[in-house]
Amino acid sequence: MVGRWFIPLVAIVTITAITRPVRCEITADQVREMVDGARKYLKSTQSRTDGSWGEFPGQPGGKSALVVLALLSAGEDPKSEAIQKGLQYLAARGKPEKVYSTSLITMAFCAADPQRYHLAISGNVRWLESVQVKQGSERGAWGYPGAGDRSNNQFAILALHEAERVGIRVEDQTWRLALEYWLQSQRDDGGWSIRTFAAPEAWGSGNRAPKLKAEPEDRKSTRLNSSHI
Repeated sequence: MVGRWFIPLVAIVTITAITRPVRCEITADQVREMVDGARKYLKSTQSRTDGSWGEFPGQPGGKSALVVLALLSAGEDPKSEAIQKGLQYLAARGKPEKVYSTSLITMAFCAADPQRYHLAISGNVRWLESVQVKQGSERGAWGYPGAGDRSNNQFAILALHEAERVGIRVEDQTWRLALEYWLQSQRDDGGWSIRTFAAPEAWGSGNRAPKLKAEPEDRKSTRLNSSHI
């Protein structure tokens, strides 16, 4: 009798032991200490000459904008010297060139001082709308020349969302096209590849579609509400 139940019992005990939640030994104070340490590190690596953090080739302002966003998210005062120098550097980048960098710069401006950078944010929004693919199989996408790219799409949509949150209108058609693109590009397994023709096994479902949600059909407008992104 003992032998009959011994193996299942061992299996249950083993599974329970493996799946038992592990107590987190990290305290809130330790987390704050790590965040403060990361913030100090990022500030220490800022260029003293132009206020940047260096740039990834071909994406002017992108890396620096990402650091500005990280610092603000970590509790850095928008009026601090590091943030102000970073914003001045980003503002001097001139006209938009790339989806990644333009989106990140837009988000940084929205997070730091949307009133001061209203014109720059608005200009970036209009540019992002203008470079959205308007026809063909990639209709509704953002990406590199000749190909839609889910990662570019994500950054563009996040930037447009932040712009609307600070009062800058995004055209209804932009949201409609974006929603249509994500819906039609979903794979049979429920995921999305990084690009339309990327092999599923190469990217899996790592790129998750932004949560675009249409308003009820009884509304006079079929506009998408970006607050649901």
